[in-house]
Amino acid sequence: YRLLITIILTSFLTDSFAQKEGYEIEFSVKNCQPGNVVLAYYYGDKQYIKDSTKVDASGNFTFKGNEALDEGIYITVMPPDNKYFEVLIDGDQHFKMTTTYSKVVRDMQVKGSEENKRFYTYLNFLEEQKTKSKPLSEKSLALQKADSLGYRDSKEFKAIQEETAKIDQDVKDYKNKFIVDYPDALLTKVFLASKDPDIPEAPILENGRKDSTFAWRYFKDHYWDLVDFSDDRIIRTPV
Repeated sequence: YRLLITIILTSFLTDSFAQKEGYEIEFSVKNCQPGNVVLAYYYGDKQYIKDSTKVDASGNFTFKGNEALDEGIYITVMPPDNKYFEVLIDGDQHFKMTTTYSKVVRDMQVKGSEENKRFYTYLNFLEEQKTKSKPLSEKSLALQKADSLGYRDSKEFKAIQEETAKIDQDVKDYKNKFIVDYPDALLTKVFLASKDPDIPEAPILENGRKDSTFAWRYFKDHYWDLVDFSDDRIIRTPV
């Protein structure tokens, strides 16, 4: 009896493990037209095709393989006009993503991948900030056209600057919190690699003046500080 239970459990665990080998990523994109769809990955400043399949009449398609994908950021390119969206590939390579063709980011739903859930939460947050900043940019441009010389001294322009700076800071705060909350996540490595070093106050020289070359030298000396060269996932990202 014990031997039978052991055999059953061993068989069950073996089958469960086997189901998780390789990769199987399901997509359902409403209003995506039938045709060929491509899964590609970033490598430096280029993209290379890894897999391809067919989209059915309902906008469903699946990329599947026996060997795990190299981890990084991949792009799914859809027919008919090569519209694409990004997918984070980490250790969990069995999941499903559901969205609509016209609003891929806003309507994205992810099942089975916490990394991609967090990624699309961030992308939606970023879209919200862009929506806030767009009218500010338009106002700034209008002021510049109306008064090309003195617009920077106007109260309205300074108010626009303050609002824009607030939006920029909100994005930085979001990223910094994410870095603290998920230190090993691929998106964290991307955020860090994209971040310029924070330059401290320039020291005072013997002549009583600030060192005018300090910022440049510090930036150069610390440019790579936040890039994790031991993590090869960063190669397969657009950073």
